[in-house]
Amino acid sequence: MATVNIDESVLEKMSEKLINEGLERVGIFMSAKVTEKIGSTPWKRSVGGLLGSVFYIVDKAKKRCRVIVNKEYAAIQEYGGEITPKQKKALTVPVHPDAYGKTATDFPDLVFIDRKGKAPLLVRINKTKGGVEKSFDIMFVLSKKVKIKPTPYLGPALNENLDKITEVFVGIA
Repeated sequence: MATVNIDESVLEKMSEKLINEGLERVGIFMSAKVTEKIGSTPWKRSVGGLLGSVFYIVDKAKKRCRVIVNKEYAAIQEYGGEITPKQKKALTVPVHPDAYGKTATDFPDLVFIDRKGKAPLLVRINKTKGGVEKSFDIMFVLSKKVKIKPTPYLGPALNENLDKITEVFVGIA
């Protein structure tokens, strides 16, 4: 009878390497799936910064991979909630396509319109070539608070790919 002695430390190093490689593959795969999910949300146009903030970290010591969306507003989009102003009297909620991703200070010519019983507006006056006021665009609505409905992207990206994650981890996908 022949026997083979295998050094346990060699097996441990091999398994560590395989686990870390699998976690790296899962990180790449899930980062792409989360980015894909964000890109399919109704608010993708106004918070496009989320798309570029997705990354992953492999914690070799804990043998885990975490996908992170690194923007302060990432959680409110995922779980919903209420937003209130921190330093100003009101939130400026963009309503015009030109205002998405910008602040009111990006438009030095805005005019404040107070409306009885309704939210005030910040508007941009459109003038003709002769300097005559022709029309206006509503750029922002001012609000004391805004409720954000949850639009999950992290949870669904994970749940929709649970079967595939195992394949990616072991390298058969």
